[in-house]
Amino acid sequence: MRKIICACVLVVFAASVHAANLTPAQDKAVKAYVAKEKKERAANREEVEVNQSIVTDLDDDGKAEVVLEVSFLGGTWWSNGLVILSDKGKGYQVVADEGLLGSVQSIDVKNGLIHVHSLQAGPNDPRCCPTIKQTTVYQWNGTKLLPVKENAPAAKTNANHAVSVPNSSTTAVNNVSNNAEWKFASVKGLKIAGITKSVAGLKSLNVYCEGNIPTVAAAFTASQPNPVRVEIQIGNMIYPFVFAEQRNNAGYRLLNMSKSSFPKGLISGQQQAHVKINGVNHGVLSLRNAGTTSRTALSACYRY
Repeated sequence: MRKIICACVLVVFAASVHAANLTPAQDKAVKAYVAKEKKERAANREEVEVNQSIVTDLDDDGKAEVVLEVSFLGGTWWSNGLVILSDKGKGYQVVADEGLLGSVQSIDVKNGLIHVHSLQAGPNDPRCCPTIKQTTVYQWNGTKLLPVKENAPAAKTNANHAVSVPNSSTTAVNNVSNNAEWKFASVKGLKIAGITKSVAGLKSLNVYCEGNIPTVAAAFTASQPNPVRVEIQIGNMIYPFVFAEQRNNAGYRLLNMSKSSFPKGLISGQQQAHVKINGVNHGVLSLRNAGTTSRTALSACYRY
């Protein structure tokens, strides 16, 4: 399937870049992170760029963290990420790495909270050019990076910041279930990776090798027409699937992924994706563990 490239890719980098005054130790750690990411992504000819860096104490422990907004650049795609480096006594190391949706314009830190300013696709926007302004807020509590739900009751954290935190049953926007993470299983020698709970209109979504063919199998929570079109957006890439028929009694529709770059999207490091079914938004699909599980399931049949 043809990759979809944003014609206005420069929008991602149009915002002014704020370079923090890093200490030698912080600068060394940032360079080590970038070098490691570039090495891991070299096989796919991907580049890594740090767009912004902010040095600030996020959790009031007396030690500054380094907050990075980074871009991962492929031949015809890009994605953004939020990275935190902290010194817990053994030098600065990456302690949090969160994939970001949309076209990130800038980040800032206010009262210990990280604000990510981005453009998201509106209902009538072309795929190239999102126009809806959105600010997503995160909090680093010393051990985890948490999305902040602006209208939730305030709660005290270890950092003594009064903030609003999401309910324990949520991990990101649109109430993605903790149980929606990707799982791996081997059934009679068949290696399968997929989601285990119904989410975003999908009853099930699995990837596996059917012989030498990388296959995606989808089942839906509601009856669908023939064909059914599914669009899964990971970062700034949209992966379209047209399931033309229902193949078995379990309600699964199967599709050959040999020419799709969707498996590469699963290993991009993004933690969530947006799902459309027949042009209708159905919410957020968790991609937690999708990278390792899908790569294991498809290692024998998909050429990354």
